[in-house]
Amino acid sequence: MKKLFLFLYSLIRWLIIAVIFLPLFLVFLIEFPSVALTLADNQLKEQGIKYSSIEGGLLSGIKLKDVNYQDKIKLKELNLKVDWERLEERVLYIDNIKAEDVEIDREYLASLIDTNSSEDNSSESNTTLPFDKIVLNQADISLKNIIYDTYRVNSAKLEIRDLITDMKEQHKGDIKLTLDSNVTQLKLKGSIKNDFVKLIADIEPNREFINPFVAENNITLTNNPILTIRANGNMEKVKYHLNIHRLGVKQNQYQVDSKKLILFGNYNIPKKDVKATLKTELKGSMAYLKLDGDAKLNLDDINNTLNYSLDTTINPKQHFLTKFLADQNVTFFDSPTIKLKSSGSMKKLKYTLLLEDINLKQNEYNLQSDRVLLDGDYSVLDKTVVADIKTKIDSNVALLKLDADTKLDLDDLNNTLKFNLLANITPKKRFIESKIPDNNLSIKHIADINVVANGTLKDTKFKIDSQGLKAKKDNIDLEIQSLLLTGKTDPLGGDTTVDISTDFDSTAGSGHIRDKASLNFKSVESTLKYSGKIEIDAHAKYLNRFLKAEKIVVKGSPKIKVKLHGSTKKVTLNLNGDADFTRENKPSKVTLQTTPITLDLKNSMINGSLKIKNSSKEIGFDLDSRFSGDYSKPKKLNIDTILNIRSFNEFGINLNPIAPLNLKIKNSSSGALIDLDSERIKLLAKTPDHDHFSFDIKTRNLYLYKMIELPRELDHKFIKLNLKGSATLSKEYFKLKGTIDSNKKFQANINIKNDNSGIDGKIRTEYLVTTIKGNIKDKNLHAGVMISSLKKLQIELSKLYEFKKFEIDGAIKLDAKLKGEEVWAKVNSSKLALNGFNIKGLGLDAHYNQELLTINKLNLQTTGFKNKKLNRKIYLNKKGKIYLGEKRTVLLDIHPNILVKADGTKENLDAKVKIDKLPLGHPDYGSMFLNCDIDYRQRGLDKSITGLIDIRDMKLFYEAKFLEADYDPNVIIVTKDDKKKKEGEEDSFLNHTEIDIKIKAPQANYKTPDIDLLFDINLNAKKLLGQPLVILGKIKDINGRVDQVPKRFLVKDSNIVFTGDEKINPLLDINVEYELPQVLIHIGVGGNANRPKIDFSSEPPMPKKDIMSYLLLGVSATQIGEGDGSLGREAELFILNQAARDLAYEFELDRVFVKDDGTGEGFAIETGKKVSKKNMFIIESSKQGNSFILEHDVSKNIKLRVGQHQKEIPSQSIDIYFRKRFK
Repeated sequence: MKKLFLFLYSLIRWLIIAVIFLPLFLVFLIEFPSVALTLADNQLKEQGIKYSSIEGGLLSGIKLKDVNYQDKIKLKELNLKVDWERLEERVLYIDNIKAEDVEIDREYLASLIDTNSSEDNSSESNTTLPFDKIVLNQADISLKNIIYDTYRVNSAKLEIRDLITDMKEQHKGDIKLTLDSNVTQLKLKGSIKNDFVKLIADIEPNREFINPFVAENNITLTNNPILTIRANGNMEKVKYHLNIHRLGVKQNQYQVDSKKLILFGNYNIPKKDVKATLKTELKGSMAYLKLDGDAKLNLDDINNTLNYSLDTTINPKQHFLTKFLADQNVTFFDSPTIKLKSSGSMKKLKYTLLLEDINLKQNEYNLQSDRVLLDGDYSVLDKTVVADIKTKIDSNVALLKLDADTKLDLDDLNNTLKFNLLANITPKKRFIESKIPDNNLSIKHIADINVVANGTLKDTKFKIDSQGLKAKKDNIDLEIQSLLLTGKTDPLGGDTTVDISTDFDSTAGSGHIRDKASLNFKSVESTLKYSGKIEIDAHAKYLNRFLKAEKIVVKGSPKIKVKLHGSTKKVTLNLNGDADFTRENKPSKVTLQTTPITLDLKNSMINGSLKIKNSSKEIGFDLDSRFSGDYSKPKKLNIDTILNIRSFNEFGINLNPIAPLNLKIKNSSSGALIDLDSERIKLLAKTPDHDHFSFDIKTRNLYLYKMIELPRELDHKFIKLNLKGSATLSKEYFKLKGTIDSNKKFQANINIKNDNSGIDGKIRTEYLVTTIKGNIKDKNLHAGVMISSLKKLQIELSKLYEFKKFEIDGAIKLDAKLKGEEVWAKVNSSKLALNGFNIKGLGLDAHYNQELLTINKLNLQTTGFKNKKLNRKIYLNKKGKIYLGEKRTVLLDIHPNILVKADGTKENLDAKVKIDKLPLGHPDYGSMFLNCDIDYRQRGLDKSITGLIDIRDMKLFYEAKFLEADYDPNVIIVTKDDKKKKEGEEDSFLNHTEIDIKIKAPQANYKTPDIDLLFDINLNAKKLLGQPLVILGKIKDINGRVDQVPKRFLVKDSNIVFTGDEKINPLLDINVEYELPQVLIHIGVGGNANRPKIDFSSEPPMPKKDIMSYLLLGVSATQIGEGDGSLGREAELFILNQAARDLAYEFELDRVFVKDDGTGEGFAIETGKKVSKKNMFIIESSKQGNSFILEHDVSKNIKLRVGQHQKEIPSQSIDIYFRKRFK
């Protein structure tokens, strides 16, 4: 840019020199005319000046054409005309000067500029001119193709008209300059009259030339701006007007274009007074800006003279703000508006800043405000600020209303800041609930928060209050009725005092909290001091809801009072409380009192005591505890506690059978001791170092069922302990020795220890011996279980707890060995006797290592089945292999004809189960020969089970003990609660299991003493992924009999059809006949299992009441109405025996039968219990006396009875019964 100005300067200077030189040259010619005319031509040539022609003379004017100075300066034409006569009047009168198309060589021009730039500009010329006035009527000078450095003038034209000057004070003339260059386009018009100058210029800078100078700042002009400059004035005052058009600037991705940019005003040069007005309007990719301002100032005294006014409107673009603030995750949804008005001086200016239409989001927070107003005063000289802000801001966090003002000195903020603040905050319910970690806590009513604060940076007073916050958790309603926080603080020094007062109410209770605190927040730990009181009154109505089941009623309002004071180093606490309640209308009162409990937080020390007392008959106890010492080391804390329990019979626990109880607990750095003493329990436990413990417990008979609710089977069962033991926690050593006794001389001897030699233990009863030896840490253990008689062991254990015993007897031995990660297990039994069959030679030998389970041996033999085909040997054809790691492989080949194979991984597994003619049976349930071919396939979570189950020779003879399955102990009922527990498992089964299994059982037989049915089973269990299991097919060709003594019903050609519904509800097609002399009754059962439809008909046709009478009583309703006594008697016996059947199973009897006592008026009741499979003991009772009968099944149709009768005439009897059923 410096070279540009230097070039323009040199160009104008040479033009002026040329203008001055030409008149001087004319003077020379006038004073020496002869010499000039004679020598002109030769001298010009000697100087290297050439021209094509020279015309004219001194009076008419000289004209040179095609002037060439050493190819350095070229002129197309040079004209000069001077009025020589006027020189006598000392006036240089030039009528015309014309220099057309002046060209200057580029290198010559550079040398001239460089030479002139090095000249001493301070030199002065003392040349005396021969004239006092210059008059120039017309001057036209044009240049072209002027190049200097990077600057190029394509053309330039200077026009001067009517220039008159005395070269001192009087000047007059017009000038016009036109310039076309690579720097700018310029059109300039000007005039001068004495000291008054008027100027108009249009300047269009070339953006291609300017852009390189601003490229370093990534700034680019998008087009050529146009500057219009108007100025007029004299040496005292100048008026100016600048208008910039078409200004477009781009920096990086941002662009600004001017719609309006005007600056005008005036300038007093001697006084340096400036007056300026700026009007601008800019639009760009960042924002829209409109600014109107004016200012007056004196450049020598800006501080005292500046006065201005400013009105600015800014509309930032929404996308620009969002991108600019992206690092802060701020997003603007609308374009806000910023308005700034300001006026004043350096001593005091007033400002008003208005923000409108703010709508933004940061992270999860939204904020909206229609108006934020900030106004006030500011002194640039004094640095004093007065500000007032008013706003209303809405967000998803809260609604804020703010009114604040402040006054301060920027140079002394600490001592001068004063402020007042009023704020109203309404938190948003949804936001508050989203920040609550407990989903069961909800806000029912939001309370406003009012904040008032005022003061200085040395003394600030504040007040925060809120009323009416309501919340709910589960069934508890909570209300903060009032919250008041007042105080003052020294923000600079840190000294702060705070008073907090809170009143609250809830469903559970109400209360008041009052706290005071003083601190210096710069050193809270050393300065905090506080005191507080908490008073809580519990609501009896709320508490009683939870205690209703225990029949406890709280009376009045239980009270809790807490007082505390202290610092961060030491806290003193007092706690008192009491409660009155009744249980089953029996009053009780509990009180809690503490001495001042002192907590030394710095040294972790505590010292205090508490007492709890209950004086009721049901809960009578006194607790007195004292404690002191280092609470960070509980093992060394000094504790001395005494608990005396006089009575306790509440909450399902009754300690009265062993009361009174005296419990003493002591602890110190020397160890701990627990001493429990009563008539029935004596326990002493102690430790010297909290690592090694020893204990000794001796009791008398403890009837636990009297103390807590236990199963009915434990009634009158007691437990008696005599145990001693010890333990060392750090080494995991322990020792336990003694006996546990119970009813009927049950005794378990325990002797087990674990020390540095390892573990060695034995638990022994009369029929059970368990042993363990080895080393736990080394994982080297050997355990064994010896049972001499399973039957007698069940009897022995039933002394502790009565349970249903299994029909099994025999000795069994179990051995297990662990070494590292390897496990060996063996099970052996020579014979196990079950109900109706035996298992002989049971042997199992298994080994587990590195995720491989190997079954070396599995042997057993079934004997004793009446069906000889069921007596089989079962053994492994080869060792069984089961891989349980990432790879899953199973191979089990079992005689007879059982093969299980699987291969794959945990998520991709293929398996197959194949069984051929496997005999299965149980004396109580039935027998069959099982054939199956099942394929299992798993891919990820999805599983597929397909195949065939073919059952041959199926015989079922399980007899339901109750008509209602709910009462049958051999039937498992799945309840709704059971289903809920398995919801997750069922969902997995439902969504990820596919089943397609065919089930066939031709000529299956269901046979009991009262039922004999033959039928074919042909079913298909089918399930698709995501769908429930359905059953298709039917049980068909059902034929046989059903006896309901003394009646026999024949079932003929019946079917049960499964239709594949989601809920298994088969269709019924059952046909039943009941034949009487001369009457055949048909019973048809249709519909479905959930809603069966029963239809009755007869041959010959009869009314339904007669059909029902025949079915129940064997005679028609008409015959009963005629008063046949024997028929009524038969009806009574029928109804009684139906009830007696369920009664027998309820009391686990094998027979309850009601019959006529032989008189026709009374009843005889037989109750029987089997003592073996073929023998039953029967007691028959009637008005005549009792009979004791032993019944023996000789064969299927013959029974033998031997009886002793204790009646009016005692007697004995032997009876043989023969019964044969006829079809």
